[in-house]
Amino acid sequence: MLHELWGEPAVERVATSVSTGLGCDEQVVVVGIKAAEVARVLGKRIGRLFAYQESLVTGQPAGTGDAVMVALQSFAPDADRDVYVFLGDMALLTPAGVASFRKAFEADRCDMLILTGAYTGPAEQNYYGRIVRVPARDESGASSGADAGKVIEILEYQDVLSLGQDERRVVEYSGRRYSFERDDLLGCREINTGVFAFAESSLRESIEQLNTDNAQGEYLLTDIVDILNRGGRVVRAVMASSEEEILAFNTKSVLRQMEDVARHRAYEQLMDVVTIADPGDFFIATSVVEELLRIDAEAGPLEIVFGKGVHVGAGVRLAPCVTIGDRSRLSGQVSLGAGTKVGRDCSLDAGAYEIEIDQAATIGDRVTLHGAVHVGSRATLGDGIRVSGTGQARTSLGDQCLIAGRTHVESCLVAAGARIEHCLLVRQRVATERTPDGNAIPIRYQQPAPKGTAALSSL
Repeated sequence: MLHELWGEPAVERVATSVSTGLGCDEQVVVVGIKAAEVARVLGKRIGRLFAYQESLVTGQPAGTGDAVMVALQSFAPDADRDVYVFLGDMALLTPAGVASFRKAFEADRCDMLILTGAYTGPAEQNYYGRIVRVPARDESGASSGADAGKVIEILEYQDVLSLGQDERRVVEYSGRRYSFERDDLLGCREINTGVFAFAESSLRESIEQLNTDNAQGEYLLTDIVDILNRGGRVVRAVMASSEEEILAFNTKSVLRQMEDVARHRAYEQLMDVVTIADPGDFFIATSVVEELLRIDAEAGPLEIVFGKGVHVGAGVRLAPCVTIGDRSRLSGQVSLGAGTKVGRDCSLDAGAYEIEIDQAATIGDRVTLHGAVHVGSRATLGDGIRVSGTGQARTSLGDQCLIAGRTHVESCLVAAGARIEHCLLVRQRVATERTPDGNAIPIRYQQPAPKGTAALSSL
């Protein structure tokens, strides 16, 4: 749940999509291993509870059923309430997808609704639980009638593998017997996503009947399907409209696939708003994407250009007509004024502070700005310049100043129009001196007094 996707922990993305999509702030987050880290990432919020799944940590029988049991213990029963279950690593889940699932549940009431997906990869790599539906005819050849297509059970991958090569799985549904060959079950492509909706009273009643009699030796929430069916309750399933939304972390290749999907989503949102040099190689945090869309809607064309491999993190603020060069990274509270140009391979990292760059400034290639830094309007920082500052000793570079050559400026106040070349300046106040005709006199080759010279001698 703590893996990041598009700059955000998966659990945070899921929690936000669920609360927005359901239109409900009440949620229980079940935690076990790394519980403190998950709680720290999500933080406190009205309506949010954390429930600790101790069995997962102590090595006792756990599983999805146990996790939901733990969650149910954290709030009082309500017979008229619905309960939705989501996995914390489904980081591509969207509010629209969640809202669609809720709409399907409320439109055709049942005791349990399963969100299913269509597996499109190689059958031998399908490790998901299979959705087993009622065939058109039972074991005797008689028509299944109105039961055809209903969900019999969710069969976990390991339970399918536990069948002998020629063994058939025989199940009963609504008084009829059905049998399935092992290969047919392995080849089943309708899969369980781990997302469910329940009538709370049905969930509480059925979950008490779970046991660990399965290949995993765990309490599996999927076994509730069979329990409800045997009790004459109604179980339905609805297919997810998007394969992307049901992806969850299980391998590094899937994580890369999910990152590509997130990148493509961001590009589709921005492609008519800004210019992105390479749609397959960029990162713009979701909060920045949303802010750009808002500014575009309110103020018109942005004329912003992002180079190949650009990384723009959460907290960055961009005004219109900004250009960010190839492979440059902006992190933390960084703001770029209108018309500012940032060169290639730059690093603008505010850390715990803020970097402010006023309008029409020019930042050359390979420039590093770190910490508390202010760059005035129409200022120019040449290639390779390094500027840093802290909360108590912020660096401020005045309007129209020029910093060039191999220069490092740390915790300095530089006046407007100053010209600095090939200097190492630390905690200096720099004024602007001018020639009689008004040109700034360059400050060159300044550096702190050397220390430790007694240890040096000529060869």
